[in-house]
Amino acid sequence: MASEAVEVFRAGTEAINERGMEAFEAFLAPDVVCDMTRTGVPDMGVLEGREETIAALTDWAGAFETFSLSFSELVDLGEGRIFAVGEQRGRPRGGGEEVSLRYSQINEMPGGLVKRLTFFREVEEGRRAAGLD
Repeated sequence: MASEAVEVFRAGTEAINERGMEAFEAFLAPDVVCDMTRTGVPDMGVLEGREETIAALTDWAGAFETFSLSFSELVDLGEGRIFAVGEQRGRPRGGGEEVSLRYSQINEMPGGLVKRLTFFREVEEGRRAAGLD
């Protein structure tokens, strides 16, 4: 049986894929911190609070006509922490071929709501940060 943190993670992913990024808001603590500094994405530093996080992630996903998330690896690190290797896929607005981005993330969700998201462009950097190297 999967832990509560893994179940919350999966439910959040399902909500995004089925209803869009705005649906993820219900999974975030009001004071969530979303650290995008290790992604290499310009203007996506440290986001603070539910509204700022959802606005930035919605803008990101909104650049695509189609957008989906999948995860090839989920590791329960204990104490409400999850390490995940994910892939975003989407077709850019205005046409073009589908693109994909592989990355990793650490979610901290004590008590069932996400308090901190840390994204890594390089999967191995995330793995080291999670203590899995």
